[in-house]
Amino acid sequence: MRIVDLISIGKRYFFLGLLAAAAVIILLYVFNRFIAKDKNRLKTSQIILQAISACYFMIVFGATLLDRSIAFQNHAIMPFLYSYKDAWMSFSATSWRNIILNYLLFVPFGILIPLEHKRFRSIWKTTLVAFVFSLSIEMIQLITGIGIFEFDDLLGNTVGSMIGYGLFELLIYLYCLKRND
Repeated sequence: MRIVDLISIGKRYFFLGLLAAAAVIILLYVFNRFIAKDKNRLKTSQIILQAISACYFMIVFGATLLDRSIAFQNHAIMPFLYSYKDAWMSFSATSWRNIILNYLLFVPFGILIPLEHKRFRSIWKTTLVAFVFSLSIEMIQLITGIGIFEFDDLLGNTVGSMIGYGLFELLIYLYCLKRND
């Protein structure tokens, strides 16, 4: 898969992500306006964060589950570190790019989850949720036959979320530093 293909996938599912974000905004607006009592109303920043999260999850869903062709239908489970060995032995730019993209795919997850839910403001909780989410994607791919179950994807996605959590902590630190000045 080339970078051009990835950009095309991103654009295609970004529109679906925007639709999901719009649906979330409408639902939360209706909730705030007609259902929630004053103490349970969401702030505008919370609604925006929920919309961004919906957009992100729709893009991940589309890229990992909807954008699979017949070539991926094989119910395969790849051995642990297979993609790393393959990339190292062949030194294929495509293999290395796919590994890096697995990390990058979950960096936003590691930022959004602790921003959205205070109970996930620890690296182990965010990492655990990211692992379970990634495992869910891999299991769906395996069960439906629309992808390949790769332990390496679990590793890359989980580490990517840890990198995202580190960026979240850095942003919070810088925000608090600026606020104290």
